[in-house]
Amino acid sequence: EISAINRPGPLALGLHNKWIDAHKGKATFTKEEKVISELLKNAFGESHTGLVIYQEDVMKIFQDGAGFSLGESDNIRRAMGKKNKDLMASFKERFIENWKYNEIISIDGLGSFAPDQNITLSNGNKIRAKDLYDRVQNGETFEVGD
Repeated sequence: EISAINRPGPLALGLHNKWIDAHKGKATFTKEEKVISELLKNAFGESHTGLVIYQEDVMKIFQDGAGFSLGESDNIRRAMGKKNKDLMASFKERFIENWKYNEIISIDGLGSFAPDQNITLSNGNKIRAKDLYDRVQNGETFEVGD
């Protein structure tokens, strides 16, 4: 995690500070962030910071949060890396319909989820969690990078 946090995108957005706070047990999370954090901790163990940092974190959100299979979430990961707008758009409706945490937060609540949190890809490009959600919600897809 430390190498992913030290990429230019997360550093510019201050994600490294939240990561440090999370490791010290001092991080504060919004209601929406807590849902995602618990989802990731349940998937990857209590040592996970609960922050969306890796492609695998996004895959788990799609799998555990909206019932996508491992293969489908891997297709989403590939679409992110290849900037495949059509493939990303093809998952929009199902993600919204199958979001499992509506009783805690509505899918609309994710629009305000962690706007400063990034997923930094192996090629150095970054994707903001909020951008991913907002674009899917609006019928668009996101661009990898700035």
